[in-house]
Amino acid sequence: MTIYEKDQLKMLSDPELMEVLRESWGYDKSAPIEVIGVIKKVKTEDSYFYFLERILHVKTGKPLNYPLSDRDIKRSVKAFFNWTDAKGILNSPLIGTHVKAQLTLSPKSEREKHKNPIEVCVKEGSGSLLMAVPNDWNRDAFQDDENSFIEQWVIDHYFEKNKKKIEKDRQSRIAALERDKEILENKKVALEREIEEINSAQQLDRQQLQVDIDKKNTELSQIEQRIVANQKKHKKLIEEQKRVGLAIKEQTLELQRHKNSYQERMKEMESKLERLKEFIQEKSQTLINLGLLDEKEFMKLIGQAQKNTLDVGYDFDEDLGGDYKKAAAYIQAYMRDKSIYYHRSVIEDFFALLRTNDLIILAGDSGCGKTNLVKSFADSIGGKSFIIPVKPNWTSAEDLLGYYNPLEKKYVITSFLTALIEAESDPETPYLICLDEMNLARVEYYFADFLSLLEERKQQPEIYLYSDDEAAHALEEYQTFLRLVDKVKADSDGKQLNDFVDFLQDEEVNAQLHKLCGFHEGDSLLNYHGKLRRILSGFINTPSSIKLPPNVRIIGAINVDDTTHYLSPKILDRAHVMKFRNPFLMDLKVITSEVEAFDDLDLSRPLNIKNDQLGVRRQYPELDDQDELEEVLKRLGREFLSKLGVEFGFRTVRQAKNYANELSLFSTKRQVALNNFILHKVLPKLMFEGEQKVGNGKQKKEVLIDMLAFLKENLNGLVKEDCVDNCLEELEELRAKAEANDWLVNYWVK
Repeated sequence: MTIYEKDQLKMLSDPELMEVLRESWGYDKSAPIEVIGVIKKVKTEDSYFYFLERILHVKTGKPLNYPLSDRDIKRSVKAFFNWTDAKGILNSPLIGTHVKAQLTLSPKSEREKHKNPIEVCVKEGSGSLLMAVPNDWNRDAFQDDENSFIEQWVIDHYFEKNKKKIEKDRQSRIAALERDKEILENKKVALEREIEEINSAQQLDRQQLQVDIDKKNTELSQIEQRIVANQKKHKKLIEEQKRVGLAIKEQTLELQRHKNSYQERMKEMESKLERLKEFIQEKSQTLINLGLLDEKEFMKLIGQAQKNTLDVGYDFDEDLGGDYKKAAAYIQAYMRDKSIYYHRSVIEDFFALLRTNDLIILAGDSGCGKTNLVKSFADSIGGKSFIIPVKPNWTSAEDLLGYYNPLEKKYVITSFLTALIEAESDPETPYLICLDEMNLARVEYYFADFLSLLEERKQQPEIYLYSDDEAAHALEEYQTFLRLVDKVKADSDGKQLNDFVDFLQDEEVNAQLHKLCGFHEGDSLLNYHGKLRRILSGFINTPSSIKLPPNVRIIGAINVDDTTHYLSPKILDRAHVMKFRNPFLMDLKVITSEVEAFDDLDLSRPLNIKNDQLGVRRQYPELDDQDELEEVLKRLGREFLSKLGVEFGFRTVRQAKNYANELSLFSTKRQVALNNFILHKVLPKLMFEGEQKVGNGKQKKEVLIDMLAFLKENLNGLVKEDCVDNCLEELEELRAKAEANDWLVNYWVK
């Protein structure tokens, strides 16, 4: 046995120290150190302890000594015995007898305290009374000149006991064998009888088979007769088809005659429509001369509003083959060409979220690229972006959509509504409308009504702005004024009253119109004209209701700090949150390495994306118990999020499935969709006190750690190239921050 100095053992790890003990005491490598020894009770002034002494090798029976040269340390092994394991034999008369146990290293503090680097103790749960002597021990090993290792009465007692047991077991086995023999004999007889029955049945089957063959031959003959009959019918059908063909030809000629007649009627209708437009133009010129209508409004009134002209870009289907993954690569290269840097996974994630038609919220510090992503992405797909700053004093939907002023009889329009109306008039262009600093005011105050509209999935939601009755009343007043103008012109004895300035300059005409309109003292024709001008302009430019244009996507940008409000659960439950990190943490070399070359395409030209290519509003997918992602999310909600007090219902699961379907156009890995959805929908909702207990007695921080382990298992195989943001890393960071902050868990705390 090798003897060691303590200094030799100081730098060894615990597994290496255990190997030293195994080698010194003759145990196989990595095998447990099983021993036999005597448990002894040691009393102190305050309490008592248990130790295992006179420790022997479980196989050889040899005493174990520490392989140390230090004389200050007793070489004979004595191991601390856990009180919990010892309490089962505290009142037993066998105290002091031998037990069998496993040894392991004592805690490091105890080893340092006793200055023994390889001090051992009894492994918890491994101790038990020695009920039999190891077979390969020599009897001399049981005792020596001074000590009796195992009491003789124990040996004799268990020897006799086992002897009787063996004999009893032998008799029992003999009886069982006899019973098995009898059972086998019975089975043999039954099997022979079954063979005879099978042979008899086979004879009957052969007879029945011949009967069946004869029956099938008869049926075959009948089928052949039917085939001959069907051939005759087929010949008749061909002749009938010829007659039908002639009839169709005649009907086609008749339809052509009707078509020609219809085209003639259409020309007549178009001529009437043209005359109607000419009539409107004639009246409109009068309106324009009176200053009540301008050219731009007139063109809009007859459906010829000027469309926005965008740069000519590439066609998604023709130039990129309708490949969304390639489209994301082109968009990244397009942005990079303009010195705008975003990871490919961020672009794919944003593109997939746009296709869901859900509310998207971009979160991060100022200057991290939130609104720049909206503007640059819109530019890259041949679209337009509106960045609308939210003000802290917004308290209702009127701040977002405007309101009808009954005193001025006009609708007070907002920038947000202007963007919607422009998008409606330009349906081929994608519009990305971003509410910047969305949480400067409480989002649920001014955005709740609009958010409810966004939940409509069967059709495009309609936004009602004001009652049509208001328009009718205003129009009646407007028409009345026109009739009064016509009367004044008729009574003017041929005066040249071509425009509104002529009415104002002619005092007699002005006074007459003033009287007909019922003006009071202090009223003026000029003021009334301006009022009517604003009324007409308002009703032309602002409809009483507007459907959310299918080419519009709503996006919010938020910065969570002391000047802003947290997003309410209602908002988080309906939105997808993309969190942006500090741009200085981005590795531009990695982004540059992702950028693909498009040598045959001009990167200064956008990739035109049509409305249906940007995603169609449709119902969320139905629930399906066989769907793997759905099962993971249900378990996540049931086993973890519900205990943390986080809202997570079936609508969220259906949103996840819808997002996963859209993301599959860019990545087929299930783990990527799960990772991104945890980032979008789960982490932003994590705000709770970690040391608060849940129903089963666990603390919420323990549930959080269990959830982290669950997600690690389900995100196995996810690599950095799949997505730049990893929800596991975010959760680990959240857990560390909470632990340093008295276990107050808040995803938004920096």
